[in-house]
Amino acid sequence: MLSFDPNPIVIGKTLVTKVAGTSTVVIEQGAISTVKAFSNGKQVFAKQEDFCKKISETNGENCPLQPGNFNSTSTSVPPSSPNDPKGQTLTFDVIFSVINADKTVIGCMEGPFSMTFPQ
Repeated sequence: MLSFDPNPIVIGKTLVTKVAGTSTVVIEQGAISTVKAFSNGKQVFAKQEDFCKKISETNGENCPLQPGNFNSTSTSVPPSSPNDPKGQTLTFDVIFSVINADKTVIGCMEGPFSMTFPQ
């Protein structure tokens, strides 16, 4: 499960992101999460983070994480850019992945999400 509040995401406003699910493998130290966003088939955004560091900061857990249920909530403020479209809500195709240190993909979610760009 992946959810955003607010939805659609509003640039420059506090965003709460919740991720929950069940892992069937150990998540090792060195695991990374990646987010890629596409518009009309063209990649417009990419971000990679140290998954273990992020989970430690948000939930106080440390890798290796044993198989089982997980539930993580984080807050952030999506930054604006001078090139942002003004006064529009756009929909992007997004791929979110978690990749273990040995390069094994251990989770992947794909789907559309929308962002509002204020005036």
